[in-house]
Amino acid sequence: MRHIIIFSFLLFYGISSSADEPSDQGRHGRGQNPHIPKVFDAQGQFVGLLETSSGGDGVYLEINDAVVFAAIGRANNGSQVAASQWQWASTGFIPYASSDCSGPPVIFYYASAQPAIAVRRGTDVVLYVSIGENTSTVHVSSVRQNPNISQCTASSSDISAFVVDPTGYSLTQHYPEPLTIRY
Repeated sequence: MRHIIIFSFLLFYGISSSADEPSDQGRHGRGQNPHIPKVFDAQGQFVGLLETSSGGDGVYLEINDAVVFAAIGRANNGSQVAASQWQWASTGFIPYASSDCSGPPVIFYYASAQPAIAVRRGTDVVLYVSIGENTSTVHVSSVRQNPNISQCTASSSDISAFVVDPTGYSLTQHYPEPLTIRY
């Protein structure tokens, strides 16, 4: 009987101490695991952990005390897509209250932690973040949309949208492209 008690004690102690091993992901944060894909900018600066949201692949960033999701996509020059380089992804449909696609865009996407919309103009990508908590009705007077995102088209519709911080946050200024994913 004494051997059974000692064996049980050693078995229990061995199991409980193995749970303290660094490889136990359940007890350690994701940032501490070296095998979690991470996103880095062109200067090698860590941007964030690679995450997946309804907006695709990207990173969560804290911008002006708001947690937002910034999507990324494979770097693309129009005719070729890169295998290992990434860029900030812009939205394929960008509505504006103005009649000439100027000023901040209208945010009506609800997928992110804090609603935001990324707009690419040439090599600069600006992330516009919502402010406030509730939507209101906004009249959309113009849009930019795929397949020709650089062209402004007249539009006329009322949508439920968030108020936008008009200053925006330049993703490419803070985290230059191309982006890379590595451990």
